[in-house]
Formats: sequence, structure tokens, C-alpha cells
Amino acid sequence: MRARRQNPPFHQGALMDHRPRIWWPNALPGRALPLQAKDGRSPEGVAVADRSGAGARPVRLARLLLGPNRLRRSSDRLEGLIVMLLSAVFVAAVAAAPWFGAHLYLTQIAAAARLRPAVAVLTQSGPSDSWIDTVGEATARWRTPDGRPKAGFLTTTTAPGITGARAGTRVPVWLSGSGQPQAPPVGAAETMFSSVVLAAGAVGGTAIAVLICYALCRVALDRQRLAAWASEWSQIGPRWTTRR
Repeated sequence: MRARRQNPPFHQGALMDHRPRIWWPNALPGRALPLQAKDGRSPEGVAVADRSGAGARPVRLARLLLGPNRLRRSSDRLEGLIVMLLSAVFVAAVAAAPWFGAHLYLTQIAAAARLRPAVAVLTQSGPSDSWIDTVGEATARWRTPDGRPKAGFLTTTTAPGITGARAGTRVPVWLSGSGQPQAPPVGAAETMFSSVVLAAGAVGGTAIAVLICYALCRVALDRQRLAAWASEWSQIGPRWTTRR
């Protein structure tokens, strides 16, 4: 009986040290596909190199928009650049929104801290309740923060207590450093809420402006593409078709 020839011992480490890799052209950037055997199955122990990490996503986006491609037209490259610039503007607006809201909050708190409470005496009856939907006014006299007497007009905005009040009524007011009546300060919670709303509104306005700019640029680029296509077709079309 003929002796069977024995194969040399198989070491998996040797295969792992010399494992082949190929990069398929149509695969996603950064992905490596292993070589396949004749039966269509991948060799056992051959690992697939995967570079699809979170850090590679910006690189892929930049390669998709600005990377080399013989089929990409100059208008396509310009559109990719516009998309990247507008995206940067929107990201900058989102990043600056907290600072903008905090600045508004601190500014309103500082303005409220400079106001001084005082008491004004009406020299004229205030507007009736029917004037509540509009700004009414009445004459009054008060003393400035430094003690000087002063007379002038109080409105329903600066002194809501004048509504329906008679002459001689004492009404609380808030005065600036120069003694001018100002609107009553709001609370810290209301100030914070208004600051957040204004910051969010700024981000929303930036998003709308970015979308409008992109739409206008897209319309202009599409017109240029159609004009270029029509010009090229007028030269190549007669070669492919026969005129009747």
C-alpha cells in the first residue's frame, strides 16, 4: 500500500502575518475587501481592514464634494464648496448661540440693576380701562434719585398703575440714572426665557438664510449647467441624429 504524503504543518500565524488585502474600486473609501478563493468563500483567518471610523466622516465628505473625479464638472465643485461654506456658517451660528443668549441675559440683568424705584404723584387722571389695548399717558411729578423734583408724562408702559387712577394717586415707577421713567424690570426667569428664545430665533433665522442662499445658488448653477449642456448638444447632437 502506497504511503500517503503528509502536508507540512499549517501555522495560522504565518497566514495572519502575510494576509492579502485588496481594495475594491466601487467600495466605500477606506474599506478593504479580502481576496476570495475559487469557490467564492473568503480564506479563514483573513481579517478585513475597516477604516470607517467617526473621524473619517469629515474626510469622506470633503472627498465627496471636492475630491478628484473626472466626471465632476466645475459647477459641481463650486456647489460642493458652497455647501461646505454654508454648513460652516450654520455650525458657527449654532456654536455662537449660547454666547449670544448669555450676553443678552447679562445685559438685561445689568440694565435692570441700574434702575431705581420711586413714587410718582399723578397730576392728571390716568387713562380709563378702555385704553388698555393702547398706550395711554398722564402727567405726574416725582423726584429723581439725587432728590431733585421733576415733572413729566407717565405712560402705561413705564407705569402700568396709572390705568384708571385719579389725579393725586401715588404710583410706583422705576427711574434711570437721569431720572427718566423706564419700563419695570422683569424677573430673572423671564429674562432667561427671553434670552433663550432670541438665541434660538437667531439660529433659526440663520438656517433659513442658509437654505435661501443655497436655493438661489442652486438655481443659478442649474441654469449654467443647462446652458452648457445645450451648447454641447448643439455640436454633438447632429452627429448622432439626422435632421429631417
